[in-house]
Amino acid sequence: MNSPSKGPPFIVFYSFKGGVGRSMALINVAAILAGRGRRVLAIDLDLEAPGISYLLKQERGDAAPGFIDLLLDFFLQKSSSAIALGSNPTAFLDYTRELPVPKKIVRKEGGILRIMPAGKVDSDYEKRRQKIDLHRLYEDKKGQPLMARLREVIVASNEFDYVLIDSRTGFSDEAGISIRDLGDHLFILHGLNRQNIEGTARFVEQLRRSLEDSQKMEIEFVASPIPFGEDDLCEERIKAAENRFEEVWGKPVRLRHQIPYHPRLALDEEPAIFRRTQGALYDAYMGLEERVRSMSHDTAADWSGRAQAAIRTKDNVEAIRCFREADQLGGAPEALISSTCYEARGESRFYDYWRLLEEISGRSRYWLTLGINHFERLKDHENVEKLYRELVQRNPDDGNLLVTFAWFLRRVRNRPDESEKLLRRAVELEPKNGWYISGLATLLWRSGGRSDEAEKLYRHAVLLDPKDSHTISLLATFLWYERHQYDQAEELFQQALDLDPEDYDITGRFANFLWLVRGKYLEADRLYLRALAVRPDDGRNLCNYAGFLLSQKRLRPAEQMILRAWAMCYPRADQITAEVAFYRGLQLRSEHKPDGLALSYLRHLFDAGFPRMLWSFDEVLRFAGEKLSADTFNLYRNLAHSILDADKVAQLRLLPQWKEIKAQPLRVDI
Repeated sequence: MNSPSKGPPFIVFYSFKGGVGRSMALINVAAILAGRGRRVLAIDLDLEAPGISYLLKQERGDAAPGFIDLLLDFFLQKSSSAIALGSNPTAFLDYTRELPVPKKIVRKEGGILRIMPAGKVDSDYEKRRQKIDLHRLYEDKKGQPLMARLREVIVASNEFDYVLIDSRTGFSDEAGISIRDLGDHLFILHGLNRQNIEGTARFVEQLRRSLEDSQKMEIEFVASPIPFGEDDLCEERIKAAENRFEEVWGKPVRLRHQIPYHPRLALDEEPAIFRRTQGALYDAYMGLEERVRSMSHDTAADWSGRAQAAIRTKDNVEAIRCFREADQLGGAPEALISSTCYEARGESRFYDYWRLLEEISGRSRYWLTLGINHFERLKDHENVEKLYRELVQRNPDDGNLLVTFAWFLRRVRNRPDESEKLLRRAVELEPKNGWYISGLATLLWRSGGRSDEAEKLYRHAVLLDPKDSHTISLLATFLWYERHQYDQAEELFQQALDLDPEDYDITGRFANFLWLVRGKYLEADRLYLRALAVRPDDGRNLCNYAGFLLSQKRLRPAEQMILRAWAMCYPRADQITAEVAFYRGLQLRSEHKPDGLALSYLRHLFDAGFPRMLWSFDEVLRFAGEKLSADTFNLYRNLAHSILDADKVAQLRLLPQWKEIKAQPLRVDI
């Protein structure tokens, strides 16, 4: 388990009287813990009437040495004994034996269940038991240091995650030793008759007086066995027991755990869960095991908390381990893992969380989408496409997904034909969806040059929903660039903006139009600022406003916009990033400052390639013509043409100035 605690918790199982299933409860809980991958040591300290010790004899067919033999060997061998100072830290394991756990209850590999029996149960057992005389050892003040040494050895060995102790009944020395000197927490099993309740209450009262700090020890009272039927009487006796135990312990007591009566428990020593992993008895033992883990901070919530702490300290290996422990316990916080994975997109740690999320939730839609987002950030287009295809295969009738994948294929993979098929499929699925129709229209216009068909689709989309501001703005853009019908385009832009005054994309498009076509600079400036007030981190509007400010010779505000735009765009290899680098170089050169870094980024972008979009640099080049020498202006004019048309890059490479520029990968500085 390897929890952050200082050692395994020591959990004592006690009962005032026998016959209540104490040893059986302990061994079942121990087996369940081992099945969860925990390493468990069960110690039989019921020396007069060993219980779990007989499980080993039944399993192995012989008697194994145990607690009594360990102590006797210490008295005889002193410094060479298994618990002497300086001895082999795992030598005490010779006094334990493994009890195999059936595969049917194993939920996680790595668990082990070892038993330290009371002693070698043979004809000499009673003589050896009397020899150690625990009562005299404690009177001579040797007992407590000896028990402390035993505990220290077990902890130092680092062999176990849990130590469960089967204590003797009544007010015996062994009971006091088990609880006072070895135990961290306590399970008290008791019947519901008056004798059981009263005897248990007297023991608890005595225990409270003997403990230096009873606040540190958690006690769980377990009613056992509970017969079927007689429900009214059971409820009455449970309430009486709760009241009596609360009175002597000084804390509220609720009998949340009850073990039902089963006749086989009186006839068979084999753990019940070895035979059956369902039913009331199994559920009762599972409840006890869960309580043991909660006492020991070994629940799904505890491990999730450790995972969060590890994330805060950037210990991702530990976080993943803790999340896996939480998942094995039936409650890994999928939402937390998902959010951590989301935050890690683009980073190396992403893969560990992503694989963990797959283990927990499978290759879900969200898992695939996270992968797409991650690989897009890394510009790993092969994996992006692969995940998109799997997502589309699983969701072939999801129009939004088809459209998103279509634009990826068009803009990134340059596959207009395949993109068109996906868009047409989306339109077939939802023939009245204006967004799908206008998307297909845009593809036909920009990729296939089929402007007439594109215009019909745009107008059809507007007719389907005359209040769809997005579609109206797309039609306005088409009429502006393709038909040069500026009056109708302006009217449509205004209509779209009136329908959705807070749409930063429409506001930015209209600002572009007013600047580049109408020359209405004050209105364009107002709209750019309005768009950026709605979405201050929109790279496209930051970039376009930077170009506008340059064209207006407002160099200081232009520089601020360029730097803001670059901070939003620089990881991506696309046209907007290229435009920002272009504007930065032009701004620096117009101030007689070096533009080499900006141009080296442009060289990198041209070498990498990116999809082209409609734009105009006419206004900015007019400003450049006033500021730059003829050769430098010629370079920037060719750069502008190359940003808008990939075929122009070859001509750019012929320029002597460009040949001197070396490509540099994009960084945050520009």
